[in-house]
Amino acid sequence: IMPSLVGSEMCIRDRLNMETPEGRLFSKKYPITGYPTMFFINNKGNIVHKIVGKHKSKQLIREAKKALEKAQNIKNSKK
Repeated sequence: IMPSLVGSEMCIRDRLNMETPEGRLFSKKYPITGYPTMFFINNKGNIVHKIVGKHKSKQLIREAKKALEKAQNIKNSKK
């Protein structure tokens, strides 16, 4: 398991086996459309951002930044 993103309300889990009971339960709430799929989920359980497919490290960092920006925008719009 990877560490939480400092200063955010999100954390990253590196993988989940979708064939386990935990994986099947997860997929009922968060549909998987392809492998690999990365969800960025806020502390309320809502998907903030989702990426599907294999990506290079730099692209994953860009996508994580997008997710953090979206999460911050959502948080600010509710103030």
